[in-house]
Amino acid sequence: MRKNQESFCTSLKRWSAFAGICTAMLVAGGSLKAQPHKALVPLPVSATYGTESFTINEKTTIFCTKETKREARKLQQMLNPATGYPLKLARKGESNSIRLSIDKRAELPAEGYLLHADSRGISITGADAAGLYWGMQTLRQLLPAQIYQDTKQNSIAWTVGQADIKDYPRFGWRGMMLDCSRQFFSAKVVKQYIDWLAVHKINIFHWHLTDDQGWRIEIKKYPLLTQKGAWRGPNEVLQPAFGSGNNRYGGYYTQKEIKEIVRYAAERHVNILPEIDIPGHSRAVTASYPEALCQTSDTSLSVQGEKQNVWCAGREENFRMLDDIFGEVARLFPFAYIHIGGDEVNKNYWSSCPRDQQLMREKGMTSVDQIQNYFIRRIQAIITQKGKKMLGWNEILEGGKLDSETGVLAWTGVKAGIEAAQKGHPVVMLPGSYCYFDMAQARGERGHWWAGIVNLERVYSFDPLNNQQLSAEENSRIFGVQAALWSEYLDQPVRYVEYQSYPRICAIAEVGWTPQAQRQWTDFNQRITSYHFERLANMGIKFRVPPASATFAKGVVAVAEPYAGATILYTTDGSDPTSASPLYSRPFGCSTPELLRTKVYFNDTLQSNTAAGAEPQPFASWDASTIGTEWKTLEYSITDVLYGNDYWQLELRPTKGAKAIEVRNAAIIQNNETIASDTHLSTAGGRNGRPYYHFAIDKFSSQGSYKLRIEVHAKDSADSQGSFILRKSEYTEPEISASTSLKVDEGKSSLANLTDWNRSTSFTAAEAAKDGDYLTFVLKEPTFISKLEVRTGIPPISRYILTDGILEISENGADFTKVSGFTYGIASATIGKKVKSIRVRAVGKQPDPFIAVQDLMLW
Repeated sequence: MRKNQESFCTSLKRWSAFAGICTAMLVAGGSLKAQPHKALVPLPVSATYGTESFTINEKTTIFCTKETKREARKLQQMLNPATGYPLKLARKGESNSIRLSIDKRAELPAEGYLLHADSRGISITGADAAGLYWGMQTLRQLLPAQIYQDTKQNSIAWTVGQADIKDYPRFGWRGMMLDCSRQFFSAKVVKQYIDWLAVHKINIFHWHLTDDQGWRIEIKKYPLLTQKGAWRGPNEVLQPAFGSGNNRYGGYYTQKEIKEIVRYAAERHVNILPEIDIPGHSRAVTASYPEALCQTSDTSLSVQGEKQNVWCAGREENFRMLDDIFGEVARLFPFAYIHIGGDEVNKNYWSSCPRDQQLMREKGMTSVDQIQNYFIRRIQAIITQKGKKMLGWNEILEGGKLDSETGVLAWTGVKAGIEAAQKGHPVVMLPGSYCYFDMAQARGERGHWWAGIVNLERVYSFDPLNNQQLSAEENSRIFGVQAALWSEYLDQPVRYVEYQSYPRICAIAEVGWTPQAQRQWTDFNQRITSYHFERLANMGIKFRVPPASATFAKGVVAVAEPYAGATILYTTDGSDPTSASPLYSRPFGCSTPELLRTKVYFNDTLQSNTAAGAEPQPFASWDASTIGTEWKTLEYSITDVLYGNDYWQLELRPTKGAKAIEVRNAAIIQNNETIASDTHLSTAGGRNGRPYYHFAIDKFSSQGSYKLRIEVHAKDSADSQGSFILRKSEYTEPEISASTSLKVDEGKSSLANLTDWNRSTSFTAAEAAKDGDYLTFVLKEPTFISKLEVRTGIPPISRYILTDGILEISENGADFTKVSGFTYGIASATIGKKVKSIRVRAVGKQPDPFIAVQDLMLW
């Protein structure tokens, strides 16, 4: 894609229309040629290739039998929009044809296929209709990437190279879950999502339809579930949540829409697994039908902060209601399984409910875990009576046995899947640390973090059958793998669902399809970035383009490509790169590395997030030879590190697992004179993370000699290692204090987090902001501020924001002037004067239960 990068580099600076740039990128890269075999995703079981080729043209026909006619029409629909060719169906096999057949006698597992292409034509043979369809998807990948466009593409040779492919899936269950409760996605978006899954041979769409924040499926016998339970807002039974703000938010799928989506998925050989999450995660139900609740005054919260969200197990009418609900669900979804949730139940309600306590006495139960088992077994009987099989999250096994055919989705970890398999249950593996796509993909990106960073390589590294403690029979019960995308943080930016899904879905697709012995990360990553990115772009998917990373040492910035041939644009003044910005080609001297901004451009609509700053390299390190249990003063030269005045930050970065050390009295020395110091005591290593020290430098001279002086000692053991990093801040960071009218719980979140200039921390009040609540910052000395920005919400997820408020400044600390309002939790203003105080004030009722505030951004 980037063979002519040098000429492109020159052209980039001249052209003004970036659409023209991106066209040049595609042509220069040879994207109009057929893709080589190594570009297939997922990688097939076996494939050989030759030198012949076949070109589809306006006279090419599709040969089919009565048995394959339906799939043949789908192939027409796949190929016609981009080629413009009619591709007529024929009953005679001509040389210029694509021949489709199903041979159940072929030595192929279910969903398997054979594909042969040579100069005479193409043939695809499926073990069944699904296998034939997956073979057709492989054929699309063998064509130029523009085959995925929905309009005719001129001047393209639709050529397929000679190939013999034998292919079939490793697992029969290859799934992807989308949470449509916390964020509602239209039927059109859901159908598009399913279409993209089918391209990657994903055959299960797990549709999470109900949760605390919304009931999304029409149940005709209980209309309040959607009349009330599908909506959040100030005047609704459900409170605003996950960015829905002060407006009415929500929606649901009518039964007519669901039938259409089920039909649409079936056409693509994708089964839909509906999930009705019970007995917990049910606030949308209990807010609509409060009689379903336990009889208790308990107001305890679930692990996700919800109250009164559990079905009462001692109320018999609840099971009649659930029988009706699952009856309607079973009629809407033809798939063999129904998912009933079963996770994260707040059992405190059962402990304090007289009906549930009576149930325990009647059944001889000794723990509320047994109520969980009782409830799940009752639902299992209902679902079995509807002619379906039951699936649930791994917590459904708590408290007792279930029928062995009950399926378990192991999300809390691989161990949960192993235990379920040992108990005789069929298992689908989706441990959060590999398969939860709501996890952030890199530090600083929006997403959950409790299961760690789940990037593309992490997803690809998962092997569902790498379970040494299981026997061969037990391992055979692991019949599938899938990923899940929970939608708490998909409210913004626009189309973030696609960013979080792709290309990670490509990785889980290959985990589920390709034999483990054939999977190699470097090969997969090359196929994705060199070829499959272009397919995704032609499909219209707003996928994640990986950002570049930059380092800085001795006055030179070096930028590392995130993948081979990446187009990286940059600025050095803190502004966001545009199509007119310089193209990075080699390391360069830079006097403002803290203001470096880089962005990877894939095309005119697809770019990476902007990466800020160049990471300075460690200038020194410590280990057992340099520290001891007694306090010691260490000195390090930083003459080659320090390069200017303003505000500097020293970071102590312990290596993973390092023992804790204490540090104090950090100082910057210029020619034997202390010019800046930070004397506070802090701890590095152990469970204490990375401490930071701040210095305000105003006497820098390029002729000076500089060193860092710091006192260090090991707390318990000298077995500690780590490095020192010194970086210049791009912000003005004067000495500052903060006060607030909000309730503060210092044990959980300290107000000091707003005055230490450590931007990895924030302050969260212990209550929601009320009308008139304030947070005031006072600068020790009036300081000239050119620009001011206040960000609320926990970084980087921007949750618990100030929805409606004002930003004020004061020159004397007493008289305040409004300079900005808040938009999605952010206020910014151009100031251009000395400021003594900065105040944030809440206006009206805020929808979020708490408010979080980040360090000020001053320039």
